[in-house]
Amino acid sequence: MSLFVGTLLITIGLVIGWSALEPVGYAFMIGQHFIRVYRLGLSPWLSVWFTVLVFLLLL
Repeated sequence: MSLFVGTLLITIGLVIGWSALEPVGYAFMIGQHFIRVYRLGLSPWLSVWFTVLVFLLLL
């Protein structure tokens, strides 16, 4: 659900033309992923790879 909120922020930023909402959406998605991985007790490397994937998709 939290990834949906981040995607929604990014989409609204693209549709309206507010470029400031896009980095906020990406930061929200990455932050929520870090929290989810920590709470589930998974390897922190999952968050690192997720962050790398998000930045690669931005290019």
